[in-house]
Amino acid sequence: MKTLQDLIKNLTGVTVEEQK
Repeated sequence: MKTLQDLIKNLTGVTVEEQK
């Protein structure tokens, strides 16, 4: 689901994969 990742990307400004 890209929707969830897109939400986080908008909030944190970085993808989940990068937040590893």
